[in-house]
Amino acid sequence: MPAPATLAAYTALRQGHGAVANVALDRALHADPDYTMAQLLRAAISSGLPPALLHARLTQAPMTRLLTGTDDSHPRHRHSSHE
Repeated sequence: MPAPATLAAYTALRQGHGAVANVALDRALHADPDYTMAQLLRAAISSGLPPALLHARLTQAPMTRLLTGTDDSHPRHRHSSHE
């Protein structure tokens, strides 16, 4: 339940519905208080981060880095053809 509620919160925030976003985050964090994405989104809202800036930061990050915590552009993360 926390993932769909967090996605709903992000969508509401992007559409300018901060109150709806907060209700959705309440539900996400009630379902799982340790759900990191909900915690991060709550922190962004609480700090007053503009939704457009949050969206820009999320969409500028390379997907590989978001999914794995690594940056494939760095030579030590590239796979060698000799392996």
